[in-house]
Amino acid sequence: MCDSFLKRIRLGALAFPAVFGVAALMAGIICESSYAVGMENWTLIAFVPGLVLVFAIVRTDRVVLAWIAAALIFFLIGREITHKQLELGRDFTAPASKTVIHASVGMLWASGERFRTFFVDNGFDAERGIDLPGRGRLVVRNNDIPLCSGDRIAFRSRLRKPLNRGNPGEYDWEIECKHNNIVWLASADGPDSLAIISRASGLSPSAAVFKTRDYVAQFLDLHSGKILSACLPNYFSSATQAKVHGFVKGILLGDQGEIDYSVQQSFSSSGLVHVLSASGLHVGIVVAISFLFVKICFHLWPEALLWMPYRVAGAIFSIPAVIFYCSLIGARVPAVRSGIMALVVAAGILMSKRWNSLNTLAVAALIILLGNPLALFTPGFQLSFLAVGGIILIVPEFTRNLTAMQGPFDSERSWSARAIRRVCWYFVLIMVTSLAATLAITPILLQLFHSFPVWTLAANLITDFALLPILGCGLVAPGAALLSSSVGACFIAVADVFSWFVIGVAEFFAYIPGSPLYVPHLSLNQLILCWAMCLFFLWFLRNPSKRRVRIALAGVASFLILGGSILFSPEDPELKAVFLNVGKADAAFVQPPGSGGMLVDGGLKTSYFDAGRSIVLPFFQWQGTRRVDAVLISHPQMDHMGGLLTVVKLIPVGSLFWNPVGDRPRHLADIIGHFPSDRVLSANREHPGVQVGRAVLTFLNPAQSQKTRMSGKELNNASVVARLDYGEISFLFTGDLEREGEEELLSSDLNLCASVLKVAHHGGRTSTSRQFVEAVKPRIAIISGESPMTRTGPHHEIIERLQSAGAHVFITGRDGAITVQSDGKRLYITTGSRYGDGPRLVKRAYD
Repeated sequence: MCDSFLKRIRLGALAFPAVFGVAALMAGIICESSYAVGMENWTLIAFVPGLVLVFAIVRTDRVVLAWIAAALIFFLIGREITHKQLELGRDFTAPASKTVIHASVGMLWASGERFRTFFVDNGFDAERGIDLPGRGRLVVRNNDIPLCSGDRIAFRSRLRKPLNRGNPGEYDWEIECKHNNIVWLASADGPDSLAIISRASGLSPSAAVFKTRDYVAQFLDLHSGKILSACLPNYFSSATQAKVHGFVKGILLGDQGEIDYSVQQSFSSSGLVHVLSASGLHVGIVVAISFLFVKICFHLWPEALLWMPYRVAGAIFSIPAVIFYCSLIGARVPAVRSGIMALVVAAGILMSKRWNSLNTLAVAALIILLGNPLALFTPGFQLSFLAVGGIILIVPEFTRNLTAMQGPFDSERSWSARAIRRVCWYFVLIMVTSLAATLAITPILLQLFHSFPVWTLAANLITDFALLPILGCGLVAPGAALLSSSVGACFIAVADVFSWFVIGVAEFFAYIPGSPLYVPHLSLNQLILCWAMCLFFLWFLRNPSKRRVRIALAGVASFLILGGSILFSPEDPELKAVFLNVGKADAAFVQPPGSGGMLVDGGLKTSYFDAGRSIVLPFFQWQGTRRVDAVLISHPQMDHMGGLLTVVKLIPVGSLFWNPVGDRPRHLADIIGHFPSDRVLSANREHPGVQVGRAVLTFLNPAQSQKTRMSGKELNNASVVARLDYGEISFLFTGDLEREGEEELLSSDLNLCASVLKVAHHGGRTSTSRQFVEAVKPRIAIISGESPMTRTGPHHEIIERLQSAGAHVFITGRDGAITVQSDGKRLYITTGSRYGDGPRLVKRAYD
């Protein structure tokens, strides 16, 4: 038994050496990321007796011993490089005020209307006289100054560390920045916000790539969509032109800064989101163009074949082309993975060696992770490698089995029969390829994005053929424009037509009812079962046979049971209130048993940030909320109602509660416009109590006079004060109520006592008087505000006042999203994260 096991290890290691190496490396990365202990001396000391023990077990098989020793070495390397990347910038503290920063421009990561995002290196705080660790991420707004890689620039900005907010369902922004070695964030806004200290040499490779990218972007800005808008003005409107232009720029340069949000949602819902990122298909087109160029050259100069075979020349020419293209799009992980695989294949051609697809994929993963270990935890790495791995494992074996069953095409006598059979063959091959990739990434899609694109196979079958002319013509067009601007414009017009078609297909499938299928957050058991089902279907697809049909039917039944347990989970018997971390703004979701829940405010919306899109909607997807019974606007200011417009556009909402005032800004009017008039209800103490599931909602604030203009203080005092009672537990929501409003409540002889107090005005000094706190007597006080404390709140006097009254104080900016659960008698508090120290989940009970 042992000899058989050792033999399998030997054969597997010899056939797939890179697979063994990358598996050990990933184990080390995961171990270090989970425990973050570093490769200390005790690890090295334990390594030696470990090798001695392994040698004692397999002393008769030195090949196996060598591979196990190599795996241990890769494991330790994985831990060491991960430890270094995690420690980068850990002790960095951003200054509280703005400071002057000097930095060198690295690469342009994204651009759009009036903004550009750069990675900058060699940062220096000129006012404090210290070097900044790692690299920075600089957003330049409303400033068109031309920049190039290597330029030394100066700007004044407040620095921030990239930290997660600790909200359920949020994207892991912290790991995304760490895997790019980004330690600090900055922004510069305005035409005079940035100065150039020195220009870089235009002869450096990075400058050449930067200028090429800039030239391609300018070419697209000048020509993309222009011919179609001139020829088809009735069908190709300015909005359609903007969609097509952003789409073409995104797939050619990997720059999604100008892709419309609705387009992104359509591609995500239809299962075509992979099209928007530069990936293997893009690199494949670059390789195809390289070989086509070599073929044209050999056709014009056939004597060159005497010096070098066509395949060798194509491989040689494709190597710099692939490297240049991967640099051009910012070395994004999916493209780098494809580029490395293409280079390995090219090297195999040059050395007259055959390559193993799975081993080549492992080599690509090994190279990426050795240079950037935290890439393992990014969606781009996971989706890219899993999809390609599924294709490699399934498609070749399926093709061999199908060929063996059907026989060669040439066995058919009729030419038409052979043609039809070939078409059917390619159709089945595309189907199996898409199905293999989809099955391999389904658990990741469900866990990260909480949705499954039902029509992904159909959408990919229709659009796959269109990507070839889009990428081919799009990549050739800027080069052709150097010879003739008209020729380049014609090439990009072809890419525009097919892009228009692909966008239309994505929107068609996205708007079909039930697309996509939204799935709430999976438990560990559900996730394990989902992985087991997907692996089973991949196993069946690899070699379908009649003997496996019964097993397949059992797998389908298990899959349906899993789906039912996810989609039709029993009702939660407890009330749950989640106070989201939206910065210095307010957004909370309260769901008593038997209700669809109520959203109290929706966070901030500015020209650059929408809390509804970035925080509230991902939270709803995470917990599976598809309909909300009511929305309550505490008062019409943008830090409370800003994100609600996006929410009410995309989520069905029953009713809208607010305290009517005379001043109705445009944003508020747009929100109200999404509701029938009979569903817009006044929230004041004259309104009777509202039943929300098994809880009762009452309003304590007075009605407001309809003044045309109201000051900020008057709007704050017009805040809705809502009390939610569930059993013996009560919640008091106070908006931005200031002391004048608190005094009115105190004088009205109302029952203000509450178990949980949402502290007014983000914990500022103008609210939460001592008399008000004594009347409420909260056990839990929740402040929706930033941390560390700023001059505008939360203020230390308010925190001390609440604590002296016996309340446990939680701050969203410090503790992340705060979840309060109750059975009607006890309170359970779960915090999402701790400021500056990564995510955590702490559940505490309060009697």
